[in-house]
Amino acid sequence: MKIELPLILLEYTFRAQDDMILPNYTGSALRGVFGSSLRRICCLARQENCGGCRLITTCPYAVIFESKAGLKNRYVNPYVIEPLPFGKRLIKKGECFSFRQILFGREIKQLSFIILAWVKGMQGGMGRTKSRAELVQIVQHHPERDIYLYGGDDSQLDNAENLYPIEIPEGIKAVEIQIQTPLRIQREKHPITPAEITAGDFVSGLVRRLELLYTSHTDLPPFWGEKARILAEAKELTMAKKNLHWQDWTRWSGRQKQHISLGGIIGTFELIGEMRSIIPLLMAGSMVHIGKSTVMGLGKYVLTVKK
Repeated sequence: MKIELPLILLEYTFRAQDDMILPNYTGSALRGVFGSSLRRICCLARQENCGGCRLITTCPYAVIFESKAGLKNRYVNPYVIEPLPFGKRLIKKGECFSFRQILFGREIKQLSFIILAWVKGMQGGMGRTKSRAELVQIVQHHPERDIYLYGGDDSQLDNAENLYPIEIPEGIKAVEIQIQTPLRIQREKHPITPAEITAGDFVSGLVRRLELLYTSHTDLPPFWGEKARILAEAKELTMAKKNLHWQDWTRWSGRQKQHISLGGIIGTFELIGEMRSIIPLLMAGSMVHIGKSTVMGLGKYVLTVKK
């Protein structure tokens, strides 16, 4: 069985033009660079916010970065930034660094605006030190081959593949899930702790995440079939070998002008049981992340099939 996700996975490589002191987690800083630069490039109305703007359904900035304004209560932004791994670091002038971005659905067609936003944003500087960087290379990672979209010939952008195929193995009875960045999901509007999380919570979070992506940013039918049946099957799975803990981190909010403490679940666990209907969701979720604040790279996990 094969599913084709309407997404592209890009890896950007930049060269530092100044010494750069990066925070413990760069997801928030990168999102800030991307959003503010995209707004400067695309916004024609020059309003304080997108609410009430008559261009909200067509403006690249609004549909990519401010889906909340146009889609009201059921929204999710169509991108994920996968930043550098946790840990403060100094990148010296002339050194290169890389990070990834996933683009989903119909907003893939805005790729030229998105790349320009990164170029202009990094030229203007990242963080409160405004350390600058120049674009060196963009690679689209694809299961069949890597596609070099930038690095000499701009016309290579025409070669981007708009679908990401995933082969779904048969007969899987167990998987290991390694949560690499803090997972923030809720039950009855309260954050779920490492001790409380169940297989049902995890799969329910995946269904909600994918459902919002598909309904907000595609005209495609869901690949996962009947929602109620999947959620019922998820409750029958066993969550074993739990090695989970809570990891806090702090981000700087440019809008609120203060540090905000965030956190989530990190670690590994196994799911055991009949998962014929659930394995496609698990594999798709490993691409688009799960939970809250995925745009900053939270909720990233790696899936390993157990033999």
